[in-house]
Amino acid sequence: MEQKQRMPRPVDIACLVVTIQAALAAVGAVFMGALMVAGPDIPWVAWVLMLLTLAAGVCGWMLADRMSSRRRRVLASVIALEAAVFAAGVASVVEDSDPGLLSLVNPHLIAPVVVTGLLLVPSSARAWFDR
Repeated sequence: MEQKQRMPRPVDIACLVVTIQAALAAVGAVFMGALMVAGPDIPWVAWVLMLLTLAAGVCGWMLADRMSSRRRRVLASVIALEAAVFAAGVASVVEDSDPGLLSLVNPHLIAPVVVTGLLLVPSSARAWFDR
């Protein structure tokens, strides 16, 4: 009988962070949807933003679940998702009416850097995705 290998600690932490991001995206999409249903004359862009937030949450949840598969395409997909989340964070900082140092302390900017760093920097994490 084949014994299941344990994920290296950096991959395990990255998986936890992606799961937390997915949960927060789902909660945010639910709150956005509730506010949009209650309000009159909501622009279509708000609906698109809510659907994109929900899609990012579902993708993150699915990818976090697949990290144990050890496939390289899962690694590439997680990094691509984190790049999209980082780009959304940069867009929110650029659109901020009062940008400052505090606007850079944003989960949309910090979490993708942490996840990407945990998955690419330690050799044990890169070696995990060998299939």
